Amino acid sequence: TPKGSMELELAHAGLGKKVVLVLECTNHSEKEQTDKIIDVNDDEDDEGDDDADVDCTVGKGMKGIGALDEGGALDDGGALDEGGAAEGGGDRSPSIEERRVWKTAAPSEAVHLFMEDLRRGGDHQPPLRLTLNAGDTDEERDGTLISFYKQRRETCQWAADFRCSILGNAGVTAIFEGQREHLVLNLCTAILESDLFAMAGRMVGHSSIHGGPSLSGLSPAVLDALTRGTKDIVTSKLCLEDCPEIEVRDTISLLLKEEWTEAESVRVADLCTEWYFPVPTKETNRLLPFQQLLSHAVLGRANAQIKQFRKGIKETGIWPLLTARPDVLPLLFPRETDVELTPQMVLKCIIWPEASIDSDDSEDEMSTTNINLISGFFRAFVKEASSDVLKGLMKFWTGWELPSPRLTFKVVRSRGHHHLPTASTCYERLRIPDHYKSGSALKLDFHACIESVQSGFGLI
Repeated sequence: TPKGSMELELAHAGLGKKVVLVLECTNHSEKEQTDKIIDVNDDEDDEGDDDADVDCTVGKGMKGIGALDEGGALDDGGALDEGGAAEGGGDRSPSIEERRVWKTAAPSEAVHLFMEDLRRGGDHQPPLRLTLNAGDTDEERDGTLISFYKQRRETCQWAADFRCSILGNAGVTAIFEGQREHLVLNLCTAILESDLFAMAGRMVGHSSIHGGPSLSGLSPAVLDALTRGTKDIVTSKLCLEDCPEIEVRDTISLLLKEEWTEAESVRVADLCTEWYFPVPTKETNRLLPFQQLLSHAVLGRANAQIKQFRKGIKETGIWPLLTARPDVLPLLFPRETDVELTPQMVLKCIIWPEASIDSDDSEDEMSTTNINLISGFFRAFVKEASSDVLKGLMKFWTGWELPSPRLTFKVVRSRGHHHLPTASTCYERLRIPDHYKSGSALKLDFHACIESVQSGFGLI
């Protein structure tokens, strides 16, 4: 307009508004003005992804902002640049070189710089607040958390200051399934229709922005499909362990055998017919149908789930980092064995013992004081332990490096000073004898137990 600037607001899929800055003394048609909007999703033409293109709107009394650039951030008028950093907002804005350095920095440094720039872009946004009532049941707390992440927000809002108090276990819905290091998205239609995969994507992006825990254990093939790996690369990373359904996995594995029984031939034919693939014969190269069936079992049937999960990640603004720097993927989606284990992660899973007051058998009864003393020694040991020591403890306790949701801790009668702690990995139960009088003695014995894991003890 002749006297200044105006905001052109366009309704976008009913989920927010696009804002375009029309500079003073410009004479553009409405068509040209709207063409300044650049798709945050890099011109992706995915079905069902249209509503992921959500931009920051201009609040009352704030400067105008421009359109999103191809890096997923804003330019002009105090907006975000390609790296997610605020531009034109005052002395705090970095130079162009500083804003783009994440593209050439080392992977860990690139993640740090990109997330730092995203958080800087959320400085002027009101903080996100999440309140969980400690008096609520697990189901009520889960419902509150799910409701929080199912709300659609503008990209810059996920970078705003996050204030919350979370008590209890927040996740019980099996959004991912399968074995460790080969997790895939659940094929349940109800989860897809409830937009829970988009919710999970927002959780992953939001946690990454603020330095929270990462999503670990995803199948490499699923991760490549999620981040636009080529079909050949994705197929090459598939393996039988990626198929969570044991019966389907066993049937597909028959294609690796040279000879089939009549029953095995029927199983293969039924699966091929069900999924509309040609039934292989003796003359057929069985490697091709093996790859086709495995790819369909892991990725083809989960195509809609992967798209929805990707859309949720995009809404948080971290997508430009994932596409421009694929070498940071192991940092944001690590293997479970590479995850840093903290004392808090272990302590919150432990079910601590309680002395019984109902038993009349005083000889078998253990005093509350003794139970609390041993429990205190063990709690101090866990709090002081490094990540590697905690992983060794979990191997001794459960047979795996990461804690299970319910770790049972028991104090038992000692059979003498040579009685060491023992573990039942199948029941995830740890037993500690009650003869310890100091934390240092307990620590010494536990290190001996952890070392024994290397020779197989505790991995029953």
